[in-house]
Amino acid sequence: MCHAMNKLLVITDAPALDAAWIDHEKDVSLTGSIPRFSNYEDHQAFYSEACKTRNAQMLAGRDRGLTQGIEISNSIITASDGHPIRVRFYNPAIASQPSDTKALQGFVIYYHGGGLKVGDLDSEDLSCRRICKEARIMVISIEYRLIPQNPPQKALDDAYDAFLKLISAKRSLERVILVGSSSGGQLAAQVAQLARDSVQVPADTIDGLLLRCPVTVDASNGGIHIPERFRAMHTSFSPSFESSLLTIDAETARINTPNLPLEATSFHNLPRAFIQLCSNDLYYSDGICYAAALRDAGIDVKVDVVRGWPHTFWLKAPQLDRALEADMDMIKGLRWLLKVEDSDAK
Repeated sequence: MCHAMNKLLVITDAPALDAAWIDHEKDVSLTGSIPRFSNYEDHQAFYSEACKTRNAQMLAGRDRGLTQGIEISNSIITASDGHPIRVRFYNPAIASQPSDTKALQGFVIYYHGGGLKVGDLDSEDLSCRRICKEARIMVISIEYRLIPQNPPQKALDDAYDAFLKLISAKRSLERVILVGSSSGGQLAAQVAQLARDSVQVPADTIDGLLLRCPVTVDASNGGIHIPERFRAMHTSFSPSFESSLLTIDAETARINTPNLPLEATSFHNLPRAFIQLCSNDLYYSDGICYAAALRDAGIDVKVDVVRGWPHTFWLKAPQLDRALEADMDMIKGLRWLLKVEDSDAK
């Protein structure tokens, strides 16, 4: 039976979009502005350059503070099949810390979104910087192979291989948090399930799971892939939840890795979770149902709903006040997972 609190969060029709988002769409002419591409390589390159441009604008403006107090380096982790997985380390710069503060012992493993089709180490660079700076914890961002050039399973293979290599060097007092947005949230949840079921990974290695607008189930084709006990709760894959950032037409043909998070046979013994959702999002119910699954299994879960805003809007419009507020709410969720009081984190 689904948890009562999750039932209260079920909505059958999306609320009106926030006026600030509507104004943003008008300002940048978002609707219908995405160019068409003749091949996936061009789309991936366009997405990458757009993210880099947006990042540069923010780091030269409001978020210039995220250029200081962080040491950034790139490296390679070799996958089990020999593929080089690009990773980026964000370390709190010790010299920049006040004498009465120190970096947290542990690290965040970060998986970017993009439908498994687009995205790289630059696409969510601002989020990684903010986590590192605000929570004073190392962040390790993972790049993974994209579809359709690679089978979708390769994204999960890379995500899990990188996880295994990183935790092999984990010290006993360190805490590990998995973070992912959209399809990156899918990968983070899948990695947590694989780790729970693996004899290679000691119990309680993962201290928390932070999911932002995660994909947890394939809701297309009339929801035939949604586990029966969640079908009544999964209401968001419908026209009222569409936005200029995400439409049903674009998503009905999506390809996902097998064993999506909500399809697990058990949700017991998984890490506590903070799940941040947007109400005007086709994937809103993905997060609500996954929160219900975890709670029913006795897992401690917090859910934060950004009402009136579309899927991961903070990535497309980081300059908006509500985007920064959502990011800071995410940081609070991370501190909760780390069991760090806000007063202790300042």
